[in-house]
Amino acid sequence: MKGGRTEAGRRAAGSHTGALAGTFEVYKAAFRAAGAVACVETEEFFDAIQCLAAHGRPSPKGRGVAIVTVSGGPSVIAADTAEAVGLTVPALPPSVRQRLGKLLPSFAALGNPVDLTPQVDPARIPEAARAVLSQAEIAGAVAINVGLDLPEFAGGLIEASRSAGKPLVACAVDVPGVAEKFKAAGVPVYPTPERAVRAYRALLGSGMRYCVTTRPRGALRIAAPLRRALETGRGPLPYDTARKILTAYGVPFCREGRCASVAEALRAAKRLGYPVVLKAERPGLLHKTEAQAVKVDVRTPGELQAACREMTKRLGPGPFLIQQRVGRGVELLVGGKRDPTFGPAVVCGTGGILAEALGDVSLRLAPLGPAEAREMLKEGLKSRLLQGVRGMPPCHPEPIVKILLAVSRLLTDHARIQELDLNPIIAAGKKALAVDALLVLETQ
Repeated sequence: MKGGRTEAGRRAAGSHTGALAGTFEVYKAAFRAAGAVACVETEEFFDAIQCLAAHGRPSPKGRGVAIVTVSGGPSVIAADTAEAVGLTVPALPPSVRQRLGKLLPSFAALGNPVDLTPQVDPARIPEAARAVLSQAEIAGAVAINVGLDLPEFAGGLIEASRSAGKPLVACAVDVPGVAEKFKAAGVPVYPTPERAVRAYRALLGSGMRYCVTTRPRGALRIAAPLRRALETGRGPLPYDTARKILTAYGVPFCREGRCASVAEALRAAKRLGYPVVLKAERPGLLHKTEAQAVKVDVRTPGELQAACREMTKRLGPGPFLIQQRVGRGVELLVGGKRDPTFGPAVVCGTGGILAEALGDVSLRLAPLGPAEAREMLKEGLKSRLLQGVRGMPPCHPEPIVKILLAVSRLLTDHARIQELDLNPIIAAGKKALAVDALLVLETQ
């Protein structure tokens, strides 16, 4: 558990990554790498300790949990909480439901949650509980009893839990006999369904217990001018330099041309083929969209000339960047930051102009391994987007994984990098291309 989770300092961050990857997110990544359980509230912290002390390790062999109750309403709350904290509540197969149907009243709920009902024959509870916990997809159980002080309920669940070798956590409200029987057997008891489920979730830990990634042998060899830029530069590097460094590490970029004049911009657009994207390159201009320094879908030389003149009038003279317009795809943010306590961390989230508003971020400490990179892509909104939405085909994860690993190695190789931003990366099918980059070095 860590205090100080809010950070007014995020507002001053130079990159999207810096704003999204606050200190608490880095701590959570460190907890995850160590297999520790991250708790937000004091109550949750002590509930987790109680549950871990009762059951210890090893953790449940999966995320599937059975919710067994004689109180229908609270079991629904428990099921909602289970899915909210990353557990699953698998439906029981027809053979098990048929078996339960012979043991329980005709109006019992046999799916999962399993509502034995207050009218259950106490002698049949152990067999019913064993039928549920014998299923391979069920890794443990949360028992819920509100208001029916039937000690046989606790006894049957305890017996089934021990027989199956699977953990049991209980919620007992206004049932002193049931609560006492659970406690005597070493089963942790909580006063609400939500607390019981969250405590059970702590048994899974982070799911990344003591993960160690092999560090590459030595820094990647890159051209001397790029190495000098990393060794002697201060603050944000020029885009062209940042792009060359990232390209050397294996990050693919869209086709583009840097142009010192409108005439050069017209020639670059002709070479790339219309439509193109126009960007103004100016010192200190970190976020081009906010400064209206980007114009997409420029379709003719006349449009390009007019846009160049308008940007020059508003932003002052300077070079332009002409890029191919990448087709439709999922916009992602990949980046990194250097935490003063834990060192480099890699970030992946939903990208584009809404990156900070959506706050869809996965974060891991570097160095990163392929399995961790793939896991990042399965989290949050980006996971659903990468599977294909609104007629768009699914995106293959491996091109994005390669970019994540490239960023991880760059951060690991060069300790002077403070922040790194690739936003957006446009992923479509089996391709993923970066269309913008920001690389910030330490200023001292």
